[in-house]
Amino acid sequence: MGRLLTTGATPTGVSADRPPTLAGARAALAGLTAGERGTLELLLALPLLPAGALARLDGGTSAATAAARLATLRAGGLARNVVVRPGIASATRPVALWHLTDRGLAVAAVRQGREPHGLARASGGGRAALLGALAALPPLLALYDLAGRLATTGAGYPYLVGWERPWRGVAPLRRAGRRLPARLLLRWAAGPGAADRRATDPCGDWLLLPDDPALPPRRWAATLAWLAFGARAVAVWGERPSTLLIAARGGARCAQWAGFLDAAWGSDRPWPTRVLDLDDPTDLPTPGPRDTPLARRRPWAPALRPRAADRQLPRPVGGPLAPDAPALALGGGDWAFLTAHADHPFLPLAGAAALLGLSADRGRARRDALVAAGLLRVVSAGEIAATLPAGGLPPSPATAAERRRRAALLAAREPAEVTATGLATLARWWGLTVEGAVAWRGVAGGGPDGARGRRGELLRTLEHTVGADALLTRLAADARRYGAALVAWQNAARAWVPGTGVRPDVRGVCRRGDTDWHFWLEYDRARERDAAWREKLRRYYRLRERWSADAGASLAVDLPVWPRLLIVTQAAKDERMIAAAALATAAGRGAPLALLLTTEARALAAPDGLLGAIWRDAAGDGDGRICWQRPPDVGRPFRGTIGRSPWQPRLQVEAGPGARDEWWEDDDDLGRLLRQSPDYPGAR
Repeated sequence: MGRLLTTGATPTGVSADRPPTLAGARAALAGLTAGERGTLELLLALPLLPAGALARLDGGTSAATAAARLATLRAGGLARNVVVRPGIASATRPVALWHLTDRGLAVAAVRQGREPHGLARASGGGRAALLGALAALPPLLALYDLAGRLATTGAGYPYLVGWERPWRGVAPLRRAGRRLPARLLLRWAAGPGAADRRATDPCGDWLLLPDDPALPPRRWAATLAWLAFGARAVAVWGERPSTLLIAARGGARCAQWAGFLDAAWGSDRPWPTRVLDLDDPTDLPTPGPRDTPLARRRPWAPALRPRAADRQLPRPVGGPLAPDAPALALGGGDWAFLTAHADHPFLPLAGAAALLGLSADRGRARRDALVAAGLLRVVSAGEIAATLPAGGLPPSPATAAERRRRAALLAAREPAEVTATGLATLARWWGLTVEGAVAWRGVAGGGPDGARGRRGELLRTLEHTVGADALLTRLAADARRYGAALVAWQNAARAWVPGTGVRPDVRGVCRRGDTDWHFWLEYDRARERDAAWREKLRRYYRLRERWSADAGASLAVDLPVWPRLLIVTQAAKDERMIAAAALATAAGRGAPLALLLTTEARALAAPDGLLGAIWRDAAGDGDGRICWQRPPDVGRPFRGTIGRSPWQPRLQVEAGPGARDEWWEDDDDLGRLLRQSPDYPGAR
């Protein structure tokens, strides 16, 4: 956290805090050029707009021209900016977000003949709406970034025709309570001036849905069903529906969305939809030569009432926003630190620093600042001791002393969780409710008085929680040393596959070069015996059978690639027991699971941690250890190359029950293999 970054009016300009009057608004309007009036109207429609997006939407002007117009509006007290810290709108620099002041709203009201307070309410430019938008800034910035990108798709000079945020649907659907983030209507004129605009200009009419990669696409299942119902109403009216644009990053995520749309709607989609890859600059929609857009809902504002020229106009905005927007005090690093503790409650201090690439001192300073702000709390030894199980021992002074000793060891690692205030702040920042964040992101925390999610379960099994977190934070640090990255780490609440009983402790993706290594992690503290492990592995086999079958298309939406199962246990005897259970479970089930085992001591002692040669397969004797990430070799294509190297690496193991010669495939979906490599024994 740090100081607020704020800016005010220039010393030589008109103060934005000066009460506006009708005469002053008319005089200010008369002094604006046509381009400055266009910028004023754009800021009215799109409050908190960054200058970069404004330049693209404001007739495709240059950045210098847009900056000059904004400077003029600011000097006249018509516009003000709020500066957000690095890591939010830009990775490395602060970014100014522009909005109209009371004086600017008065000028827009005079120009449109509407009351300022009604105009502010209709456009979202009032103080309450602006503060609400700042509290949920990332979804808003994603919309503006997508709108600016779409402005470059047409030939000519773009101008805004309509903007509705959120879009509540056509008239028969508004009572359903569903909504999409925004609707955008753009046209492209032959020239830069208003006189060049025609009703026949090419038009783009889109419903915007920027993707959040931390949430599964099925979060939007009910909304898509609502949209499919609305398609029938639009068809009855004889109108053309707006195209739904889903903006995601990377081919893997786009393919996941495409699979979800096919599962939800089938190949004959009732509503025109397109998935855009934001990483591909050429993936852009093409505006129509002449469109008939779906009738849009125009925001209503009452007409401007007659009043004396020197009488003050209403002030819907008031003073600077920054003092009343506590979210602006947090930078990108603070949000990342808070997010890590919401997704992984009771994350130790050293683990959080390793996960985010911080030094120990910087991690502690950031943690302490968030604790001081009331967004994070450190769990005490007393609270841990009160929830730790006794391990089956009868109550006695010795048992209590042992529990206190274990609690002190855990408390020394300084585990922390997000407070109830922190969870509410984070959920709003993501554009969710707290309940939605628990359901779709699997967050937990809130402290003892406001517990949310799986907090109680994670605290009772804190030794397991901290142990699994230590393995993953070590993996993140080791991957960073080799130029790789832990690009996804889902907790047990997110890794759970609904309706299957498969609930690993972790599901993750480690990216090395162009290859994404998908994995599940089971962290065993020697609490489960042979029968329990056999039943657990049977559930994995049943899931694989469903996933491999044609009926597994819905599973493939959440599980586009079959991950490798990594099992970390406590001792060599536990490793042997799980290996024996894996071999027994594999009998009669075709190819064995892609399963590797190691002990926690090996993982923590190896210089490369989980990336090192510490793993054994179930059929081996445990003497020859291998790395679970092997360079891709010439082999077979496999089903679900989404986000992965197009060739499946192979693994050489000793012959065992059910093995064919000395090879078995890393991928288990044999029914979907496209062809067999000539180097495979028995190839035709």
